[in-house]
Amino acid sequence: MAALRTEASSPIKLKRLLVLFLLAGTGAGVLAWQRLTAGPQAGAAARIAAAERRMEAGATAAAIEDLRALIVSDPSSADSYSALGDAYLSEERYDQAVQPLEMAAALTPDRAHIHCRLADAYLHTRDRDAAVGSIQAALKQEPNCPRGHLVAGEQWLRDDDLTRALAEFREAARLAPGSPLAFQRAGYILLDLDRPAEAEKVLLEGLRADQDNIGLHVQLGRLYALRSSDPAALTLAESHYLRALQGNPNAATVKASLGEVALQAGKKEDARRWWERALEENRNEMKALYGLGQMLLTSGKRAEGQALLKRYATAQKFQREVTALRMQTTTRPTKALRLRFARLSLDAGHADEAERQLAVLLREYPADPVVRGLQGDLYMLQQREEDAQREYRLASALPPDRAR
Repeated sequence: MAALRTEASSPIKLKRLLVLFLLAGTGAGVLAWQRLTAGPQAGAAARIAAAERRMEAGATAAAIEDLRALIVSDPSSADSYSALGDAYLSEERYDQAVQPLEMAAALTPDRAHIHCRLADAYLHTRDRDAAVGSIQAALKQEPNCPRGHLVAGEQWLRDDDLTRALAEFREAARLAPGSPLAFQRAGYILLDLDRPAEAEKVLLEGLRADQDNIGLHVQLGRLYALRSSDPAALTLAESHYLRALQGNPNAATVKASLGEVALQAGKKEDARRWWERALEENRNEMKALYGLGQMLLTSGKRAEGQALLKRYATAQKFQREVTALRMQTTTRPTKALRLRFARLSLDAGHADEAERQLAVLLREYPADPVVRGLQGDLYMLQQREEDAQREYRLASALPPDRAR
């Protein structure tokens, strides 16, 4: 019987050994495959991380080239597209950020942060419906995303829905108390709604997050300047406006506001100097044109005062035209209206407005020589001569009939 049991167990043992060998072979194959696939994935992740470090160091152009090369080598990498979109957003090249972020969202539709960044890009390229769709997708996946609420607030603000925008900015501030932008935007709306006490509280809370934030100091200057009969408030307004000057790309506007505060405080010479300095930076700064023009008239310098007030009237007319065109391009965004709006903005040196219109035109008419030529003009205004020359060369090479 023992012999029979031994003979019977031998085939069973043999089968078990074969199964173990097969399992070992399969395991080794899986490990080998994991090593093969992990190598390229780890390499791509390292290159993306290196590109992000370059961006943080200010070498964004080089980072963009690295990410483009990475996408060419692996067109299915959602992380590469996402990082490239972030790079363009950091440069405020919103029109160029759209495509890579759209690709990233298509490849990984369950990532809330990608939808959020895509909404930001759509917001700045004035694609309202797409922006709203991306905002909804982002907040559905991640309801507590502060950036999602911030972008939503910006969209409702552009829609002139101040109540809804304020709620979003308050929620963004609650979720991210260390981010000053939400406080600044909430304070701005509260001032527009004539709720100065609430605005002051919100703006001062924002300063705890960033003592040097330009936007917060501008809004606080605006708030305290409203108390024109209170010398202490005017002193506070002046101090906040002065804090808002350093590194401010719109310093001319702040200097014009400092002129108004100085005049309210009875410091006429200081007011004159601030307005003159504002007009040195922007010859069409409206507050400065009006304030200095009126001051010259009352001091007996009639011709000089009238010349400034004439420029003020021209600037006012331009502002009315811009407002009308903005409304028309929102309700009836034809190509002709966008081209007119872009030209008007370029002629007046308003790069931001021109860029918004041209971003849409370039997306819809990339082979139009007129659009490409205007894009070149925009780059010249932004002092990007190399990019401008590239656009001019492209415009001259396109057939004229494409412009129709």
